[in-house]
Amino acid sequence: MNMFVYLREILCLIMLTISSYKDIKTREVDDRIWLIFSPIGIIITLIITIIVSIIIYYSKFVGGADSKALISISFFRSNKFE
Repeated sequence: MNMFVYLREILCLIMLTISSYKDIKTREVDDRIWLIFSPIGIIITLIITIIVSIIIYYSKFVGGADSKALISISFFRSNKFE
């Protein structure tokens, strides 16, 4: 799971580096940068949430409905900036 957290942080750093370079060079950042990196961030967040939900379900800490609720909540949270 830490791999996904590190991957998310590295991709965020790459996105911000590219956008900062473009902004300094041209004073404008192309929308394609956000259209490329936003879905990747959403997918990584969902994968992390699904893995955590499965682990806590099979560890008997929560029931099936609770795990599904966490996954559903991640759909709403994944489009927010953290």
